Amino acid sequence: LAPAPGPLDNVAISVSYLGGKADSYTLNFSRPASGIYVQYYKFHRLGRRGYKALTDNRMSNAKYLRDALKAFKHSDGRPKFQLLDAGDENCLPVVTACLNPELKLPYDDIDL
Repeated sequence: LAPAPGPLDNVAISVSYLGGKADSYTLNFSRPASGIYVQYYKFHRLGRRGYKALTDNRMSNAKYLRDALKAFKHSDGRPKFQLLDAGDENCLPVVTACLNPELKLPYDDIDL
């Protein structure tokens, strides 16, 4: 009788490397999984409270940056930046903005 397949048999693939064959035990998807591994490691290492503190800090930093961009005004009082992200609630700690197109500035986002 052949031994029953183990969990590694489901993820192992045989690859040709430097003229030989070797088994590779990686997760193969259309996108790299390293971000998920890192996130899991941080959650495991920091615990729920530590991970929440980390994400709260990131959200606070994004809010600070978003508020600073909102405070930039053109000489006529109109906002200099147009925010493109979801805002401060229920979103990722990401800030995206572009120059306000209504200002018709002589430079663009790339020039900055």
